[in-house]
Amino acid sequence: MRSISNKIALTLIVLLSVCFAAMSAVSYFNAKEEVVKLISQNQDQILSDIKSVTQSFIDDYMEDSQKLASKLVGSVDNKDEILARLKSTKENLKSIVIGAYFAAESNGYTYGSNGKTLTPEKDKYEPRGRGLVYRCKK
Repeated sequence: MRSISNKIALTLIVLLSVCFAAMSAVSYFNAKEEVVKLISQNQDQILSDIKSVTQSFIDDYMEDSQKLASKLVGSVDNKDEILARLKSTKENLKSIVIGAYFAAESNGYTYGSNGKTLTPEKDKYEPRGRGLVYRCKK
C-alpha cells in the first residue's frame, strides 16, 4: 500500500461496496413494502369474496326459510302436509340442515322432520313459552 494508485483503488472498492450495500438495502425495503401491500390487497379481496358468497348463501337460505314458513302456516291443520314439507326440506338441504321443526301457535304442537309430533299434553313440551317464539313474532 505504498503507492497512491493502490490507495485510490482500495478507496474506490470500499466506496463501491458501500454504494452497492446501500442500493441493495433501499431495494430490499421497497420490495418488502410492495410485497406486503400486494399480499394485503390479495387477502382483502379473498375476504371480500368470502363475505359476498356467504351473504348470498344466507340471503338465499333465509328466503327459502321464509317461503317454507309461509307454506307451513297455510297448512297448520294438516299434520301430514306439515311433516311431508319438513321431511322434504331436510332432504333437500341435508348438507346444512340437521333437522327442521315447526311449532303451531294455535295448539302448541311441534312437528319435526324426523316424523315426530310433540304435544304439550302428552309430551310435556310447550314451544309457545320459549324465547325463540317471541323473537320470531317480532
